[in-house]
Amino acid sequence: MPSETEQLLVGEWELTRFELQDNSGNWSAWGESLRGLLIYTSAGFVSVGINRNIGSPSFSVDKDCLFYSGKYRLNGSEIIHDILVASGAEKIDTELVRTASFSGELLELSGSSATGKKFRLVWKRL
Repeated sequence: MPSETEQLLVGEWELTRFELQDNSGNWSAWGESLRGLLIYTSAGFVSVGINRNIGSPSFSVDKDCLFYSGKYRLNGSEIIHDILVASGAEKIDTELVRTASFSGELLELSGSSATGKKFRLVWKRL
């Protein structure tokens, strides 16, 4: 039987906010015109795609698109993403750890990048 966290997690999610913390502790948006889709399946797969700066003349696939998919597993409130394919080759065959919290129809995922920069993403259930 799936855990309560897995029951809450499985489904499709739309990105509402993506923020990074600077060295002073202030949070700012990861670009403008954000759009993202996150999918967790009951079979243990995860897929995420995020675009930013949509419609901007400076839009660049290399800088403004983030994509990966693979398997996920739960460890308490942590979600570990085992990356199989990604827009950045450096993410393939790595584990990305996210801390999850739920509030109604919202899912917040937070963590730290490989460089130690903190981030948080808020997703709304579709």
